[in-house]
Amino acid sequence: TINQAYLRDRTFATWVARNQLATMLLEGEWPSIGQKKGDAELPVAGDDRPAREWRWVVQVTQTPEEDLRRLDIDVFATNADDDAEPLASLSGFIGKSK
Repeated sequence: TINQAYLRDRTFATWVARNQLATMLLEGEWPSIGQKKGDAELPVAGDDRPAREWRWVVQVTQTPEEDLRRLDIDVFATNADDDAEPLASLSGFIGKSK
């Protein structure tokens, strides 16, 4: 049962990371180098419980290509300690529009 709950949480955290990456790509803004933090809610389908909250951190770094930045996204449960390992991590790239 514990393993099932852990896998469920990792799956949801991966969805949050993918959603955040997609949001940043669709915004079309050139992200500043540095760190961004935020929260997200992910509803539990078919359940009367309130939506589950997640905490995400995006680290934006410059790549060797001037018009390309790397986005590293970590997702945590909102009740996780500050030194906890992320439940999901995802990396992506965004190019500068001309």
